[in-house]
Amino acid sequence: MSRTTATSTTTASGASPPGQQGEGSNGLARLGSGSNVGVMAVAVSGGGSVLAAGRDLTSIPPELVELAPQALELDLSYNSLRSSQNLEHFTKLVELVLDNNEMSECSHFPVCPTLKLLSMNKNQLSDLEAFLAIATKRFPNLANLSLVKNPCCPYFSDDSSDYRRYRMRVLYFLRRLRYLDGKPVLASERAEAIKRGPFCKVNKPMSLEIPADLDISDVGYKPLPPPSADASYPTVLLKQEVVYLGNKSEGNRFITNDHLEPKLLTENP
Repeated sequence: MSRTTATSTTTASGASPPGQQGEGSNGLARLGSGSNVGVMAVAVSGGGSVLAAGRDLTSIPPELVELAPQALELDLSYNSLRSSQNLEHFTKLVELVLDNNEMSECSHFPVCPTLKLLSMNKNQLSDLEAFLAIATKRFPNLANLSLVKNPCCPYFSDDSSDYRRYRMRVLYFLRRLRYLDGKPVLASERAEAIKRGPFCKVNKPMSLEIPADLDISDVGYKPLPPPSADASYPTVLLKQEVVYLGNKSEGNRFITNDHLEPKLLTENP
């Protein structure tokens, strides 16, 4: 599926020249520079590709929502999106690319049985269970998923078992996946996930952020008791007597009773 973008130029006043908004001669739906998308016009081609990558978007503007009925591919990578709001309108997608954003939730994901590819690398997703609950219901035919560089994905973990448990958990819920984080899903791995997946839930502790201006010099906690000359601590001395029996000594095998008989020592005159 080919992707096409259209660009627009602006006048000194910041408005698009006449004839650049609306339907272009090449059949692309263009957005003027007055929109929140930026100077570059976002286009939807005849194949249904909506490209809005690198537009410094912090939310999905209404101008993009207008293109949802035609969109089969949506690329919003390299923006600053924090919320999935307005994605619910894109219900015909086959591919959804959200790499390099700041998304921490996916509650507004569309119900999209046609979606085959979802790429959300380098975002802020931390709750894997919440993501799986939504993806399982809304993307039943998902075949390619990538969540690398999200807090919920231990792809670069020092402990390889963390990532293995993560894969088991994801494959247990999304059973049509053929690729996960760029790696193919093997038949043996899928069979193992069905057995082990229910028990691979990983609960990570919440990170504790200490404000920079917090004075922790007097918080009332001391790791050791305060030194005191009057303090007397009980001391217990134990004495243990050890008796060697020699019953496990390997040397006993070479000593006979003849060697143990007493011998008289005579002195020479």
